[in-house]
Amino acid sequence: MLRFIKYIILMQLLLLFSGCAQLPEYARPHIMEIDNKQELLKKGFIYRQLTVDDFQALELPANIEPHAKNIAAHACCRIRVVKESKFTIARGYLNQQIHYFGSIKYIGFEAVMIPECSWLNPRVPEENLDYVLQHEQIHFALMEIAARKLTREAKEETKNYMAIQSTYIDAQDEISAKIRDLIRSANEAVLKEHTAFDEDTSLYFDPESQRWWLERVEDELLKSTPN
Repeated sequence: MLRFIKYIILMQLLLLFSGCAQLPEYARPHIMEIDNKQELLKKGFIYRQLTVDDFQALELPANIEPHAKNIAAHACCRIRVVKESKFTIARGYLNQQIHYFGSIKYIGFEAVMIPECSWLNPRVPEENLDYVLQHEQIHFALMEIAARKLTREAKEETKNYMAIQSTYIDAQDEISAKIRDLIRSANEAVLKEHTAFDEDTSLYFDPESQRWWLERVEDELLKSTPN
């Protein structure tokens, strides 16, 4: 099995009714790199409607815990390789030397939300709860849209790709690095979308702007639904 370093994108919904020009640093979406030994890699569910029960973390990460009173929710999402992906590594000869030739026969990606590191502030007023859940739903949708886009791009990116190494492990590691780079690039691109969304809707209570974003992501999801 290929070994991957994974990247989780973390998003916070900040409700500042006074408003300000830019998101505070602690409230900005960010990427956290995790290694394949962490239990979080085995958890998460694919895109669907979110509920309150999907936020199971008891507290925020230590670096933003001091700001908990200002944060309504903290969603933990990532892009992962789908289980249907297929990779091959074959032994052969190159310049009369044994080498291992690795290729990506098919690769697809999907977004997942990880409840164990997603947090919902228990002090969110009942009347704001739907807004908060809708906000995190849009973040999740942005990740799924990015995953589908990456699947399309990776088809072209990897169709002629071949890892050539002197050992099986080295060929495996090269393929893993290739996939890691694809995911990293997708995360960096979608992070800009998350930030733009938060700057439009998290600085103050703005149902109208959030509704615009919801309609946009729903339309993109519909158009990009796999056949």
